[in-house]
Amino acid sequence: MLTPGSQWVQNLMMDNQLRYSSHTRLEDFGEQSQNTLLKSSVLIIGAGGLGSIASIYLTTSGIGQITVVDFDTIDESNLPRQILFKADDLGKNKALITKKRLIEYNSEAIINSIDKKLSEDEMNKVISHVDIVIDATDDLESRLMINKICYNLKKPLIVGAAIRYEGHVLKLNNTKDNNSCLNCLYSSSDENLENCVINKICYNLKKPLIVGAAIRYEGHVLKLNNTKDNNSCLNCLYSSSDENLENCEGNGIMSPVAGMIGSMMANECIKTLIGINNNKENTISIFDLKNNIYQKINIPKNMKCSVCS
Repeated sequence: MLTPGSQWVQNLMMDNQLRYSSHTRLEDFGEQSQNTLLKSSVLIIGAGGLGSIASIYLTTSGIGQITVVDFDTIDESNLPRQILFKADDLGKNKALITKKRLIEYNSEAIINSIDKKLSEDEMNKVISHVDIVIDATDDLESRLMINKICYNLKKPLIVGAAIRYEGHVLKLNNTKDNNSCLNCLYSSSDENLENCVINKICYNLKKPLIVGAAIRYEGHVLKLNNTKDNNSCLNCLYSSSDENLENCEGNGIMSPVAGMIGSMMANECIKTLIGINNNKENTISIFDLKNNIYQKINIPKNMKCSVCS
């Protein structure tokens, strides 16, 4: 939480009663919840399609302090879905431009920006000073590092991803020792990612490949032909490298999909801060917005997980 005293918060609320009246009229929200948001601090890692949308709604919803981390620069292909940015921003750092725009939306919010790639120690220090983390990154290595730090520091974590017409949102509580974590879902040492090496060899040699996996009560079987050049391979499903960034460039994304997933991440963040419990913790919500299909999948704790077990 932010350090300013309660008098500071009360004065700010009195000045902004009309601004946040749509919130405070909610039956399960009220002025106390808005005060909580004003005293809260949020870290957004990644200012792309998801992070930029989440940052707008969190800023305009009255979060007291937001820190945005992104070392990347803005290019023209970002503009359709990363709506904080304009054509004049091309080539500039995303975090710095995000800070500038968010201050325009809410000059009373404290907005910080970090325009470099953080080491694990640096990330640990930044996360230790916030109340909640939003992971809007686009590579598995970063996600697993953020997950590990948040779990160890007992910080709530909201994770989102979007590609093509699909997206997912995952809320991890991290305050309870018996909860699962992102590493339970997939890790860099996962057997499926190791299978990608075998997949590469079989694809190059045009050898058919049968892949199987089983855990708890679930399992899957995948047959890959590999004899035709236009066939997919295991790497199309998941890869040990930037699984979302490469797919966005190769397969595209419908702009409103990023907007919806980013908005949901902001909504989950607010609900977590004010204590609304809807039993969606450690549950991944998956959206197919082409066919309007929604699924929820519980993430059970992996008793062999290197992070939370």
